[in-house]
Amino acid sequence: MSEGWAKRWREFRAGVRAPLRPPSPPPRASDWTGKFTGRSPVALRPRTEAQAAAALARCAARRLAVVPQGGNTGLVGGGVPLHDEVVLSTTRMVGVTRVDAAAGVGSARAGTTLAALEAAAA
Repeated sequence: MSEGWAKRWREFRAGVRAPLRPPSPPPRASDWTGKFTGRSPVALRPRTEAQAAAALARCAARRLAVVPQGGNTGLVGGGVPLHDEVVLSTTRMVGVTRVDAAAGVGSARAGTTLAALEAAAA
């Protein structure tokens, strides 16, 4: 991690309200296939959309790269931090917000699993 990155991170951390984690061990640093592995100096785990938006704004203002990360179930490694990016994990942003079983339509927050959405629709 460069000193410039570390300085921007210290400035960022001074005002963030989302829970912070130290350098990410697996599974945040790899996908479920094990094909893609990287590293991240930190993982942000906001609980609300407002926290996520504030964290993204602070990262952008400090030119910190961000990798959004859901369940790491993709096949192309898009949620794996390969170049010291900040991980923005959606695992705490959970909840089914609406289900219309008759229409076969539902909506949920970013970190909600498909299993939870299916259970709510049953």
